[in-house]
Amino acid sequence: MDQSATLPLLGLIGHKIAGNPTQFAIEQALRAAQLDWRFLSFEISPEGLAAAIAGVDVLGFRGLMLADPYESQVQTLVPHSSALAATTGWVDTLSRDAHGKMLGHHLLGEGLQRLVGSLSLAGAEVAVLGSSAKTIALAGVLLALGAGRLYVPQLTAEAGLQLVTQHAKSPAQVLTQVDDEEAIYPQLALVLRGNLQGASEEPARFAEEQIDQLGSECMVIDLAIPASSTPLLRYAAERGHPTWSAIDLLVQRATLAFTLWTGQAPDETTLREAFEEFLEI
Repeated sequence: MDQSATLPLLGLIGHKIAGNPTQFAIEQALRAAQLDWRFLSFEISPEGLAAAIAGVDVLGFRGLMLADPYESQVQTLVPHSSALAATTGWVDTLSRDAHGKMLGHHLLGEGLQRLVGSLSLAGAEVAVLGSSAKTIALAGVLLALGAGRLYVPQLTAEAGLQLVTQHAKSPAQVLTQVDDEEAIYPQLALVLRGNLQGASEEPARFAEEQIDQLGSECMVIDLAIPASSTPLLRYAAERGHPTWSAIDLLVQRATLAFTLWTGQAPDETTLREAFEEFLEI
């Protein structure tokens, strides 16, 4: 690796990245850790993606985050990927390995693992609401964690084929409908809500009546809205369910990335406050 940069460089690349809070949050964490590093954001057109990845490598960037729509397109452009990134085909972060080579990570997935924590998904029933690329990548993470069966009612045909061919042990592991929908809710160990596929990226629906049917130990994760809480999470919390928000996952991903890049654990409170300040939460 040619470490030609005077200061250690980090970056973010995406297409239409206006409003992305990543740079602001990481800069606040670097400042709190008293690290004189630089974080730069780049708007990259789809046809320039391969050149951009090669460029940050040549320029000696210590790390990179990927924003929409590139997380599902980068794996073939880096020499190596973590086990989870290789399994899901989703790379949202790059770091340097011990030999200075770029290594791809699925830190959203690793962050989801940290949120789930000690909850055992071995053989568990899980509901995944939404059909966006990010939602389906996280559904693949849940299968990798051992989920026995996914109920994905808003699954599109394309996303369903991806889940079954890349992640499921059998087509029967991924359900889009059941004979008695009400019967499945008390059996769920986890509900993950993401966005529906499409230009509007609207959140998938999950009614209060469905929350009322969940078993008391069911975890509810709402990643569809970038907020510290949502009406869905508040309603679930009032009924005693463990809940996690999109901000929780953003903080987890940023924490993991910061540690990979710098070798230091960031102040998670600083990261959370930065995300909330930027997003005006």
